Amino acid sequence: MAMTIEAAGVRRTFRLVAGLTPGYTHSPLALPTPADDAEYVIARWQADQEKDHKPHLNGVVSTGTAVYVGPNGRGREPVVVFEGEVSVRDQTALGDSEVVLLLNSLADALSAALGQKRVHVAYRDEAWVLVRS
Repeated sequence: MAMTIEAAGVRRTFRLVAGLTPGYTHSPLALPTPADDAEYVIARWQADQEKDHKPHLNGVVSTGTAVYVGPNGRGREPVVVFEGEVSVRDQTALGDSEVVLLLNSLADALSAALGQKRVHVAYRDEAWVLVRS
């Protein structure tokens, strides 16, 4: 059986990256939040959006390690990454500004649940950092 194209469109990728160590500390005693907790926050956000008849974003949750150099020297932190694409089949009516609002909403939920000050967000060719005050 041959495959056929069901839907096609412009690729609109997104990515959110949030640290798993609460706060902004490099202490070896700081315990990271389990990645499963972040996955639960994302799934709960999706379910809440669906329940309220609002659009949501589907994607893949993975973990990694952010490696960086900052004012206090070198650092490493476990992170959770949520990335995906706006569906060319199911979300054709979803505009870019709506996607940005959804990404910011999910980033806010992750920030609050994970105790993070910053969440890094990328959509299409743009990137921004949201900061919890």
